[in-house]
Amino acid sequence: MSKESRFSFINNQLSHLREQGLYRVLDTPAAGIDFNSNDYLGLARQPFIKQDIYSGSGASRLISGNYELIEEAEQALANYYQTEAALIFPSGFQANVGLFQALSGRNDLILYDELCHASIRDGIRLSHARAFSFRHNDVSDLILKAEAAVGNIFIVTEGIFSMDGDEANLPDLAAVCRSKGLYLILDEAHSAGITGLNGSGLASQHQLEDICVAKMIGLGKSHGCQGGAILGSAQLRELLINKHRGIIYSTGMSPLLASAILDSVKKVEEAQLERNKLSENILHFKQSFEQLVNLPLKPVSGPIQALITGGNETTVLMAKGIQNEGFRVSAVRYPSVPKGTERIRLILHSYNTFDEIDRLFESVNRNFFEKK
Repeated sequence: MSKESRFSFINNQLSHLREQGLYRVLDTPAAGIDFNSNDYLGLARQPFIKQDIYSGSGASRLISGNYELIEEAEQALANYYQTEAALIFPSGFQANVGLFQALSGRNDLILYDELCHASIRDGIRLSHARAFSFRHNDVSDLILKAEAAVGNIFIVTEGIFSMDGDEANLPDLAAVCRSKGLYLILDEAHSAGITGLNGSGLASQHQLEDICVAKMIGLGKSHGCQGGAILGSAQLRELLINKHRGIIYSTGMSPLLASAILDSVKKVEEAQLERNKLSENILHFKQSFEQLVNLPLKPVSGPIQALITGGNETTVLMAKGIQNEGFRVSAVRYPSVPKGTERIRLILHSYNTFDEIDRLFESVNRNFFEKK
């Protein structure tokens, strides 16, 4: 029996993905103007060279993989984002997947925005808590689902949503949490470094310290680095060290990466010119959009903009047309977004120019109506 026939179920699954327009490939970044990376401030483009730092930690942090450099990086993150403590993970995905299992129990309830990231959903599934989604940014629906609950109630949302680009309704969520004794968990992967005073984030901007039990910071976006961190009280850090399976059962982070993270905190803190330029580019994008008609795009105040195209095949076709004209954009297909809301995801950065944004609009406008 050939290997192909012995493992035919794999080929069958691949064929099914192709038929559904869901097949993906890993490509190296093509040449073109960047409108699809999460490098909002351009810090990933800056060189990082450190000598005499080990490449590996050797074991989990609870055995022999902990060291002063990683704790310095954690304290730097805590100071910058105005929290008491931080715990770093190799990825934001790993941070989220283990957070809910460590923080919640069988008698608790997790209510999460229906548009929360896949890592949040996966983490909630691994917890023992009961969980329900609430309609996107709909506080009334949240209140309805929290009414009869007992135990700890955790409200989970994103600062800036990764696919729609809009902000969470944090003032209203905070009011509900305070009036009903609920706990907020805030994913700031896309808002850290670019919102709030000096980029310190939305939790800091809205003064949520009394209700925000945990927030997650993505280090592969504004920080231009890699990894994720959970921030909160010293007691939360202590609990996660004892219960987060990603800490207990994973090799500790490379000192090289910890050093890069520590360096990135200083760079992000000093990147006010880049934050200002990003804000100018977002405003220019919104003003440029107002000159066009019939495009299903609602500009938001953040760097992520979504052009709704509908249908996996149409979305891929439109993205290819824009890419062939020299722009790096992303086709986001179902099931990454709900069916019927497939989109071209456009991301603005501090290093984009007004001219590049104008030419992007021309390409988007042309390809949208040609490929429809």
